[in-house]
Amino acid sequence: MSPATTGTDADVLVIGGGHNGLTAGCYLAGAGRRVVLLEASERIGGMTASSALIPEAPDHVIHPCAVDMIFIRSTDIVSDLRLSDVGLRTETPDPSYVYLHPEGGSIAFFRDPARTAADIARFSRADAEAYPKFVAVLRGMLAMALPMMGTDPVRPAPGALWAAVRAAVAHRRSLRPLLPLVTGTAEAAVNERFRHPAVRSALLALAGGGGPAATEGSGLGHLMVALLHFVGVARPLGGMQQLSEALASRFRASGGQIRTSARVREIVVVDGRARGVRLEDGSTVTARSVIATCDPYRAICELLPDGAIDRSARARIHDTPANVHGAAPAVLNVALAGPATLAARFERTDGVDLRGAALLMGTEESVRGSYEATARGEMPADPLLWGAITTAGDPSQAPAGQDTVYVYVATTPVSPPEGWPALRDSAEKTVHAKTARYFDGLEAELGRWFETPDEMSARLGVRNGSVFHVDLTLTRVGPLRPAWGFGGGRTPVGGLFLGSAGSHPGPGVFGAPGKLAAAMTAKFLRTN
Repeated sequence: MSPATTGTDADVLVIGGGHNGLTAGCYLAGAGRRVVLLEASERIGGMTASSALIPEAPDHVIHPCAVDMIFIRSTDIVSDLRLSDVGLRTETPDPSYVYLHPEGGSIAFFRDPARTAADIARFSRADAEAYPKFVAVLRGMLAMALPMMGTDPVRPAPGALWAAVRAAVAHRRSLRPLLPLVTGTAEAAVNERFRHPAVRSALLALAGGGGPAATEGSGLGHLMVALLHFVGVARPLGGMQQLSEALASRFRASGGQIRTSARVREIVVVDGRARGVRLEDGSTVTARSVIATCDPYRAICELLPDGAIDRSARARIHDTPANVHGAAPAVLNVALAGPATLAARFERTDGVDLRGAALLMGTEESVRGSYEATARGEMPADPLLWGAITTAGDPSQAPAGQDTVYVYVATTPVSPPEGWPALRDSAEKTVHAKTARYFDGLEAELGRWFETPDEMSARLGVRNGSVFHVDLTLTRVGPLRPAWGFGGGRTPVGGLFLGSAGSHPGPGVFGAPGKLAAAMTAKFLRTN
């Protein structure tokens, strides 16, 4: 059936205007499909949004979620969609991440692993010698994983399988230590290889950003090290919103339509097929297929009408884990009337500028203790923080001479017994107080923006403040993500596909789930 004879408003409706939804829309519209994207809020962006959120600082760009582009750099999405032609410009900090030891000193993660090892040698020569061997194992893991991340996990493309096999052969010396690494804990991987407290803390603070480092399978979190070295980090000039705007520009240029303030109430299913959506205002938008880039739980358990899928399939999505370890992120942004600098004890004599890097603040004890506290429903006294001076590499994001400090709080409780409204003020003070021990200049505060997990859940439409949508564990990857029977974005409803962080290949500023959903949808449209 040709698009001109369908009698529908669109070939494809995309639910969600974050980067995955926009990516899916770009690929489909670029292939000539009629695509309408529906975003519930007033602006596109989702987790890749930024704007002036502090009334007292209207010229400071604030990031309520992500600040870095990492995973998307492992794909061809930016080049495929020619995003640089529609305004996307980035900076690439090096070092990209830096660990700040609370007693003083730092460990910089440079793009060059050898340079990083040399930085580690300032603390421990033995650990510096162990680091390249660790990186070699991680490089092998990344080389084998990347081809599979970009293909259908249920029916992988032969080329992707062959690329993974070639990578396994090329990195065969890494295979033996790889299995205990990915199936074990992040702590065990560090205990096996490193001795100095600062080095151990740096690696665990990196891995701990995605979940407890003491749980089985958390060794996967060390993939972050490989990404820093072999993929690198970029930040959009003008703030993360610029990635979303570039995607939107490409989408519109290809004929796509974006509707904001268009909250979906229900996915319309007729004879077992998705035929469109019903909006909160009561109107209906019809289509031949639907891509849901919202939380899979919302798509399947809240938007599908009763009886659209059988109880067992619905239960598998209903019971997907979302921050089941008890920790969820909060975010703090502080707008300053002057510059932010690192405390004097972190000053370096080698000329390396740390202001532009993402900054890790947490010892191995605080990483472990933070997750133990949140599992009890408590706010940690010493939470794991990832910070950045977002204006350091891009002064355009604030007035001249002024900075913005961004802090991602990896460990706040999902469900504190007293409730977040009662805990909010004390949690904010705890986070701000720890931040002030690492940064100078916070006394020049113009205003701040703090968001708790429950506030993030309400704003983004996710469960338990989970930016991953579904916890990234060994039982929630590949064809098992988000659940058995939903691999590769498929659902039991004909023409309905999933394409969010909760789908393969997973979370982060990635775009790959959206691209894969677009490929699944394009195949469906060719045969239906």
